[in-house]
Amino acid sequence: MSHDRPDRLVTYVLPLFNEAENVAAFHRALVAATEERPDLRFEFVYVDDGSRDDSLDRLLELRHADPRVTVLALSRNFGHQVAVTAGLDAAGDADALIVMDTDLQDPPRVSLELVRVWEKGVDVVYAKRRTRQDGVFKRATAFLFYWLLARLASIDIPRNVGDFRGIAISAVSVVGAAYVVWVRVFVPDRAVPGWAFLGVGMFLLSGLQLTMMGVIGGYLGRVYVEAQDRPLYSLALSARGDLPGGAS
Repeated sequence: MSHDRPDRLVTYVLPLFNEAENVAAFHRALVAATEERPDLRFEFVYVDDGSRDDSLDRLLELRHADPRVTVLALSRNFGHQVAVTAGLDAAGDADALIVMDTDLQDPPRVSLELVRVWEKGVDVVYAKRRTRQDGVFKRATAFLFYWLLARLASIDIPRNVGDFRGIAISAVSVVGAAYVVWVRVFVPDRAVPGWAFLGVGMFLLSGLQLTMMGVIGGYLGRVYVEAQDRPLYSLALSARGDLPGGAS
C-alpha cells in the first residue's frame, strides 16, 4: 500500500451484531475523530452479522445521512471473523484498513494513532490494552492462556489484542489441588490417602485431552468445510456508492 500518495483512502471495517443501541453513538464518535484528518478520505464499511434487533435499519439511516457509509448485511450470523472477512473483501481499493468493533470499548480516536504509525512506513499496526477492566478471574485466565500460548506457539503472539480462549475443565484441577492443600494443612485428620492424586490427576488429564480433541476437531471441521468448497458467507444486502437521486 502506498504511504505517500495524497488524498489516500482509509477504510474502517466495522463488524457488528445486535448493536442497534450503540451504533449511532459510535458513528458520531468515529466521525468526530476522523475530522481531525481532513487530508485523508474515509470510508466506513459496516457489516451486520445477522443481527436480530434493528441494527440494519440503524445502519441504513447512517448511510442516508453519510454517503461514506457502506452497509453489508450477511444472510445469517456467520461469526465475527467471517464478518471481518466480508468487510475486507469489500474494501479492496483502500490504502489502509482499520478493523474495529462498534461497542465503544475501543475509542475511535485511538485509530488515528494507528494511522500515524502507518504513515511512518509500518505495514501492520495493532492496539494493545494497557489496563484491563475485567474481574480477577478473567484476568487470571487471560494470563494463563497467553502464557500457555506463548509456550506452545512457534511465533510471538501479542498479548491483550483480542482473541478467544477457555480450558475450564483443567481449571477444575487447580481448584481441586487448592482444596487438597487446604485439607492437608488445616484438617489433616479428614484427608483420605490416595484420593487427591486420583481426583486432581483425572480432572487435569481429562481437561487436556478434551482441549486437544477440540483442536483436532477444529481442524477436521475446517477440512470438511474446505472440501465442500462453499463461500465463507452470503450477503442479504449490499449498499454502497452514491445514493439514488443524489441524496446525502
